[in-house]
Amino acid sequence: MNKKNMYIPVLIMVILVGLGTFFVTRMYMNKSNIDKSNLNSSSQRNSVLKNKDNSQNKDNESQNNIDVSKSLDSSTNTNNGTNNNASNDTASDITNAAANNNDVGGNEEKVSEVVGTNSSGNQESSKADALENESDEDDNLELNTNSNLNVSQVNISGEKSYIDILTTNTTMKVGEKITLEVDGSSDGVVYSSENDSVVVVDDKGMVTALRIGSAKVSASLLGKTDSIIINVIDSNTDGIGNSDSQASKNNSNEEKKQSVKNGWINENGKRYYYKNGNFVVGWKKIDGDKYYFNKNGVMLKDTYVDYHYLKPNGKKKDKVGQFSATLYGATAWPNQTLNVRNKASENGQIISSIPAGKKVKIISDVNSSTGYIKVRRGNIIGYVLANNLMINLPDVIPDMYYSISNANKSKFKAAGARISGITGENLYGFEKKYNAKIDKNAYYAPMLYPVAVQLQSAYRKAVKQGYNLKVYDTYRPYDVSMKVASNLRSLYNSNASVRNKIDYDADGNYWGQGWFIAQGVSGHNRGTDIDLALTDSNGRELSAQSPMHTLDTSSLVKYNNNVSNKLRSIMTSVGFETLKSEWWHFQEDSYRTSPYVSFKLK
Repeated sequence: MNKKNMYIPVLIMVILVGLGTFFVTRMYMNKSNIDKSNLNSSSQRNSVLKNKDNSQNKDNESQNNIDVSKSLDSSTNTNNGTNNNASNDTASDITNAAANNNDVGGNEEKVSEVVGTNSSGNQESSKADALENESDEDDNLELNTNSNLNVSQVNISGEKSYIDILTTNTTMKVGEKITLEVDGSSDGVVYSSENDSVVVVDDKGMVTALRIGSAKVSASLLGKTDSIIINVIDSNTDGIGNSDSQASKNNSNEEKKQSVKNGWINENGKRYYYKNGNFVVGWKKIDGDKYYFNKNGVMLKDTYVDYHYLKPNGKKKDKVGQFSATLYGATAWPNQTLNVRNKASENGQIISSIPAGKKVKIISDVNSSTGYIKVRRGNIIGYVLANNLMINLPDVIPDMYYSISNANKSKFKAAGARISGITGENLYGFEKKYNAKIDKNAYYAPMLYPVAVQLQSAYRKAVKQGYNLKVYDTYRPYDVSMKVASNLRSLYNSNASVRNKIDYDADGNYWGQGWFIAQGVSGHNRGTDIDLALTDSNGRELSAQSPMHTLDTSSLVKYNNNVSNKLRSIMTSVGFETLKSEWWHFQEDSYRTSPYVSFKLK
């Protein structure tokens, strides 16, 4: 073989080796790129999952365990955080909970259940807020991110489904700080103290001892909780000798102290307030509001105590009006048919009307600029003019004395003689009865609102001078006035001694029966006149020159004794006018033209 022919096989071999090397290298590079791509994809997926899980753990430690918490039997008792093995759910359960669109987000009932079974009780409120503030968009994002995850992918995230506190030092001195060592991811662990007045723990697990006592400190991760008891001793204790027994004694005292009832307690549908184990009684100011507790410690509500109204929540309503007792809740009667408006102004829309003499309840103060006041009658609530209402005096000036004799046994007499059908009779058809607003038995005693305000001033002046007032008559129905006048006339015409005592005074001056009982409409029929006597500070009536309602000249003002003159001085000093023939009678002439109405008080 010549030289030329020898080079040909060698050249072919070189070419074949080169081609083989090229294909082998190309295959290797393709495989490497595929592996690298897969590795990058897996890392990216794991990073996203870990970031998502960490974020969820920080916002809500139990979010990924919703279905797990819901599926637990109620006897598992996960609330108290003391059972570390309360749930043995797998990572698959967690994944399914995150992937279930019906159980994660957007369901208020399920949110409530999660919060209720949260093992970290002190975090419940903030977690509920966090759950409620999550948007639908966030919920959908979470579902889309997790919907295709499987068990192995959850494990790749690096999160653990258990948590253990490794710290063994459970005794601390006041002011000391330690950081809890836990076996579990440092991200997403939620720390809490069940008694943060003794120790507090921050979100990094640093525990600070505040005062002597004991407290349970917990660490939670993915629905799992571990706890230890921290005992705090005096900072001056060296931790040896008797310190342990002293700390134990302190802890025992602290536990006793914590077991004593304090604050609001609900028992058998009644509400109490305790201080150091004892319920309070009487008026008590709590968190800026006043409450009243009876002798058994029960909080009273929707009632009146000491002339103040207690709302349905038990809080005392501020007194309204110019009277001794609150105007709120007082009974009143219109002296004419009144339009009821939807606001305290004559420009208010008329929504109803209330007939004259029909009972209403006052539920506001008088608007000082418009004169309107809010009232209620049945389902009708609105505003009427206050000056057209006769208000029940015992409701607003309860500490005056009341003896409405014409609603019991009328005292009307003339010259010592009884008036047939009048004296000793109940002329008004009602009697004294229990008044819940003032918590005592009382009569009705209507008086026109502005005149009642004037009487309040007279009462205060009398009390300031060491006296009090005793009311015998206010509003008098017109038909009763006419009956008294008629029967007195019959006695006058049939009895000469009575007639003489009515007609002539001791000085021989003529008067006549018209001075002692109205022959037509009077101020009593309008609720502007009042008959009353003077008492001492204990309510003992002081004697005037004649008995109350003696209808003859012995009752003339010109014969007033010191008692009658003192009463006259008090009443006239606040603007009342007098009647010359009756020492007990006072009137407000500014309202002599007010409408009158005749109705029975019931």
